[in-house]
This record gives sequence, C-alpha cells and structure tokens, in this order.
Amino acid sequence: MKYQDVPPIVIACARRALTVLVHQAPLTPEQHEEAFLVALESAWEAFAKSNSPDYPSVWRATWNGLRRWWRAERNWECHRVSLEYQDEDGEWCCAELDDPHTEWEIECALVRVEVDNLLERLGLREQEHKLLELLSEGFSQHEIAEWLGHSREWVSRRLGEIRRRARELDDNSE
Repeated sequence: MKYQDVPPIVIACARRALTVLVHQAPLTPEQHEEAFLVALESAWEAFAKSNSPDYPSVWRATWNGLRRWWRAERNWECHRVSLEYQDEDGEWCCAELDDPHTEWEIECALVRVEVDNLLERLGLREQEHKLLELLSEGFSQHEIAEWLGHSREWVSRRLGEIRRRARELDDNSE
C-alpha cells in the first residue's frame, strides 16, 4: 500500500496521537519514527474494523495503541500504589496510581481526582460528560457537535451552562 492510498482520517489520527505523545514524553528520532508507524497501524486497524469509521473512534483506538507501545517501550513494570489524601471537606480519599515514578505523575493523578470530584458534584448528564471528554481530547465545538448529533450552538450553550454551575459550586464553597 502506498502512502497516498491511506485514508486521510488514518493519517490525521496517527499524526495527532503522535503529537500528543511527543508533548508528554521525550522521544529519540528512532522512537519517533517507530511511534508514527505504530500510530498508523493502530489507526488503520480501527478504520478497517469499523463499519462506519468516525474520527473520535479511530482517534481513541490510535491513541490507545500508541500508549500501549510507549508503555512497552519504557518497559514499565506496572503495579498499583494507593495514595491517601484529604479532600477540601476533610474527608480521606484514596487514589490508585499505576507506576508513579515522578512527583509530576502523582500531582497529575491528584488533579484527575479533583476533576472527577468536581464533575460528580456538577451532576452532569451523559451527553455533557461526553462533551467534556471530547473537549479535553482537543476536539473543536464543531467536531463535538457532529459527534453528538447537535449544533455547535447547542455545544456552546451546554459549555456555558456547565461553567455557570461550576461557578455556583465555587461560590457556595467559600
């Protein structure tokens, strides 16, 4: 197969996944080349398996394949570590971490726990959760609207509503 025979969605997902990985981890030139090939292969497999391939599903499969490769490349010995901390209400919480090698990874895990707690307190509907998930993965409001089957204006209104609820929670906590 020639490069020009590869569907644009496959190339776009592979490039995007590689860009995200490069921002998270330093790669040697050899790793960079291998990572792009792994991303292309993962994207191609997702594209070929799907009856109606769409960007979000091919992107997720590409990203997951690339992450699996990166973990194997780093030869991680995955194990779980429990991290206990007190939340803002003084309650003890526990977070499970995979292979926490650096302080940065622990801080990221704590931020994820805080975000999860905030999302739970916001009482979001399923589509609002999906909207925020796609937004955090870098999709535009237009792409999210297409994915969820709504207009871009609907996405914009939902984001405004979520921001308003988050501000109200913040104001009530003071």
